[in-house]
Amino acid sequence: MTTPVATLSCVTATGDVVMSSGYATRLYNGLPVSCTGDTVSGAACVGTVVSGSSVTHTNGGLPPAGMGSAVTGTNPETGAVVTTTIASTYCSNRIV
Repeated sequence: MTTPVATLSCVTATGDVVMSSGYATRLYNGLPVSCTGDTVSGAACVGTVVSGSSVTHTNGGLPPAGMGSAVTGTNPETGAVVTTTIASTYCSNRIV
């Protein structure tokens, strides 16, 4: 299934932001594409993108993240395990 590609500064369902550099040589709307393993940080979850949205396309050998990609981490205040998804992207016209 195709989904809009996620980039640096996309937001998760819990309001956290994709923070790491992604795949810096592939840009959409001037922002690096987010890939599996990229860092997510915010008030509800500090963790990583754990699933990409494509099985046939890779960026630097890693699956690109897209809307609906899973994010797993912990709540920085309580330490509780948090699982969320990337909920909004700035590249709705680009699909992976």
